[in-house]
Amino acid sequence: MSLAIIFYVLAIQNSQASYVSIITLLSPIVIVVLTSIFFKEKITTRSIAGISLAALGAMILIVLPLSLSQGNVGFYPFATVLGLGNVIFFSLAILLMRKVNERQHLPIMTVVGTNGVIITIVCTTAFLLFGSFDAIPSTSGFYLAAIYSGVIVSSLGRAIMIKTYENLHAAFTTVLTYIETFLAILIPVFVLGEKLSIAMVIGGILILFGLYVIEHHKQNYAGHHFVWRHH
Repeated sequence: MSLAIIFYVLAIQNSQASYVSIITLLSPIVIVVLTSIFFKEKITTRSIAGISLAALGAMILIVLPLSLSQGNVGFYPFATVLGLGNVIFFSLAILLMRKVNERQHLPIMTVVGTNGVIITIVCTTAFLLFGSFDAIPSTSGFYLAAIYSGVIVSSLGRAIMIKTYENLHAAFTTVLTYIETFLAILIPVFVLGEKLSIAMVIGGILILFGLYVIEHHKQNYAGHHFVWRHH
């Protein structure tokens, strides 16, 4: 996870945050592939179809507005390599944390907390070697954002993500990740009064339809199973 964070920061430094956000859309798909390899979870045709729809919806949410506002989305070769490195290392980290929690029976917060300590040590060392104290903002908003990111997003959010990943199949968790992307864009419409775009509507519909495609057959199966058992 430390490598994933460093690669992510360097990728943004060598391109744009919006460009890197497009590359990170591959993370849920990579997690599904690695899960099928290491945990032998079967990837069904329906799951592939649902994930593809959700991924397409997420791409429309991000790529279409960028293309319309800037004319095109630039290509950054070095940042692309760094972004892909972030995707791979992040996916491996999530997979290994699930493995430790599930097979070694360590509490999830112990796993996430240990992970956080290691990240802090590595990133602090990197800052002392290559960073500058003069570049640190002095505003309270910066520190509040850092605390929120570390405690809520990285610690609590990651713990919830791993437990969801353990108890639900990887394909379902993948689409939930794309719903997160949709909500991150949708919430400002209601909270900040931003404008709802056609790309948001189309992308959101595709993501939700992808979730429906993955889960609908399970509901049918559960219903048939219930009827059979009671006859």
